[in-house]
Formats: sequence, structure tokens, C-alpha cells
Amino acid sequence: MISLKNTFSLLTFILLFSSTIVTAQSVDLVASVDEIPPFTNGQTFNYSIMSTGSPYNALRIKLEYNPSVLQLNSLTPVYAFDFTPVNDTSTPGLIKYEAASLSGNITTDEVIFNVEFEVLDNSQTISIVHNYDAADGTVVVNSSGSDILGTANDIILETLSVSNTSLLELSIYPNPADNQITIKKASDFLIKAIKLYTIDGKMVLSTSMSNQQESEQHIVIDVSSLKNALYFMDVIGENGHKSTYKILVSH
Repeated sequence: MISLKNTFSLLTFILLFSSTIVTAQSVDLVASVDEIPPFTNGQTFNYSIMSTGSPYNALRIKLEYNPSVLQLNSLTPVYAFDFTPVNDTSTPGLIKYEAASLSGNITTDEVIFNVEFEVLDNSQTISIVHNYDAADGTVVVNSSGSDILGTANDIILETLSVSNTSLLELSIYPNPADNQITIKKASDFLIKAIKLYTIDGKMVLSTSMSNQQESEQHIVIDVSSLKNALYFMDVIGENGHKSTYKILVSH
């Protein structure tokens, strides 16, 4: 068993020269929140992050948020690591957490910590995102010091805005979405199609509305087969008018 100090010293080297290392195993970090917009100023919500996947020995999590939008009220560790040298929330807008198992690999899915945030400005987008800086960013390592981080999702909660006035009375929820997204219309315009794209532009879902669906007030889209990630959703209305929304899928 290598020490945590050696793990993170070796980890920095590994990240800088990761092209020479091949690993088939991975651990995902899955973030979630217990509330969705709309928020009121002063409202609190809980953020949690869980590890899932292959055995690992240590991790480092670095999260960034806008301190003018969110206030961090508390961070509560959940999984009892043998060693936690860093649990730092002293800098507004930044969370740093490092922990390791000294007695053996972690082989179960575990909630790492919970954070309570308070909304300071409900008119702005709320984002809680990972920093992947090679020196001190988010990583997961195994007992030999290899980086085995698979995916790590960001949380983005926003008051959805549109550029087309014909779609102004449209709401989409929940966001983040689990297995389905509901699109609610407050007016009589018709939705012709809905398309979802990955952040690199690959279309992963395309749905054309039936005549009956076009006029329904609620439209439900199944996203249960999509991976946890941030997507762009195009809502296409009459005359080809299109509005684009950010949708986070987090099962």
C-alpha cells in the first residue's frame, strides 16, 4: 500500500504523462441536487457527490461555483475514509476535498460528501462544476497511483431563456433530469420536433411530434437511455423557429 503523499505525488506525474498509461477500469463521480428551479433568494438545497464503479484507493475533488450566486453553508463528509488531509471550503467559490483509504480498496458505491448551498441571486445560472487542473483538480486513483476517473458530471441549474418570442411561455423540468423531461406550454403554439445534442454536436435524440402531441400542453421526452452529461436541446416550433436549452441528465 502506498501512502497518500506518494499517491498524489505520483498522480501529478501520471496526469502530465497520461498518454503513456492505459487502464480499463474507471470510477465515475455522480453529482446530484435535491431541488430544481425556480428558486427564491435565501432558499437552500443540498448537493451530493457519489463514487460508482471499479475499486479505488483515493480521490481528490475540486469544485467551483459562483459565490455571488451561491453561498456554501456547510459540507458534511459521509463516507468515512481512513485519511482526509484536505476538507477546505474557506475560499468562496471553491471546494477542495482529498481523502484516501489506508486499509484497502473501496469497492462499493459511496456518497462522498453533502453540501448545503443557499441561493443568493435566483436570476443567474447556478453552476457547480469540476476543475480538472493537473496539479490539484478532480481525480480518482487506484492503489498503484493510476488515474481511473471515468466521468464526473457538473450541475447546471438555470432560469431557461429563449430568443424566440413565440416560445416565451415554455418551461422544461426537471433539470437536472433523471429518466424523463417534461416540456410545459402555457400558450397555443405548436412544437414540431425536439432534438438533443452532446456538447460536441452529436445528435443523440430526435423526436417529431404527432398532430395530437403538437397541441398538448405537456410533452414528455424519455432520456433514460442517455448517459449522465450536459446536452443541448433544440425545441422547434412553427415556421421552423428554434430555441436551444441546456439540459443536464443525471440518473
